[in-house]
Amino acid sequence: MKQRSSQLTWYLTTLAFRGMWSSKHLYLRQCHCLIQADEDMAAYQNAKLLGIELLGRWSKSESSLRKFVGVEDLVLVSDEPSDGSEILWVEYEMTDTALEKELSRRPDFLKSQKSTSGWFIAKVLLYEVVLNARNDRHLVWENWYLIEASDFDTAYQKATDIGEAHGGKAGEHTTNSKPAVWKFGLVQRLQPAVSAPGDQSVLWYDDVPASKATFSNLSSINREDTSLFEWRSSHRTSPLSGDVQSSAKKRDRMTHVGTARAQVEKELAKLGDPSALSGAVRGKPETSLSKGGFGKRTPSFAARKRIEAAQRARWAKVRAKKRS
Repeated sequence: MKQRSSQLTWYLTTLAFRGMWSSKHLYLRQCHCLIQADEDMAAYQNAKLLGIELLGRWSKSESSLRKFVGVEDLVLVSDEPSDGSEILWVEYEMTDTALEKELSRRPDFLKSQKSTSGWFIAKVLLYEVVLNARNDRHLVWENWYLIEASDFDTAYQKATDIGEAHGGKAGEHTTNSKPAVWKFGLVQRLQPAVSAPGDQSVLWYDDVPASKATFSNLSSINREDTSLFEWRSSHRTSPLSGDVQSSAKKRDRMTHVGTARAQVEKELAKLGDPSALSGAVRGKPETSLSKGGFGKRTPSFAARKRIEAAQRARWAKVRAKKRS
């Protein structure tokens, strides 16, 4: 990995490309790449340039890939990319029935796939159980990790070990003043990384059926609508005199973006198998709002409180880790 200044920050971007399997069948390529930059605007610009470069590179061998649509999302990566590091997380709420169905699922891993890069991408599911309470709904974390391994079996074992290590102890934290615990669910996805982690490296991508409406809605998502810039905007303090107007503008914009994202999610689910999409993009059975996820939905007040509390605890661990 090329050595860079310690002042630079790591980002994960999702780049969208338009392709045609035939004259009547479009597809969307969602490409997930690492970016290193000294500030958010530079990261976004670098992501756009990388998208243009990748289109030129891929189109030489893939005539079906026609257009770079744009930067679909951009998020901060809190850990230095390395073996076992977390590169992405999504947090949402799921009913007990939906969770049981997900945990009973047997992911169809392509074990025959070998990693030419020596790296794998693992998606691990963790869920919260509130002790001495009726668990009708659960908070769920989907975490993506970098795994360095020479073969699939080694990568799977390392991903499982990471999931089990992130499970907490009973009563380690509380939810609504009740003791709770995080439990390891399963390794939902494991696949070879396209290239080793580094600045502007392609980690993985998905090709999924899409429609003209999908790309129409994707084109309405701009820089300010990416997860990182939305988060920056929501934590920015506005002048007192502009609070009402600023809030109204933000609410209108978020409504527009939410509609566009919901339409993309709806189109992809209708045209293809949603399980083929990465969890940060595809729709979920219930509320998906942190990371932030693509296709955010309005949660209940109780769900917001639980998720906010979990976020505070999560970032406290991140800060403590960096201080040490």
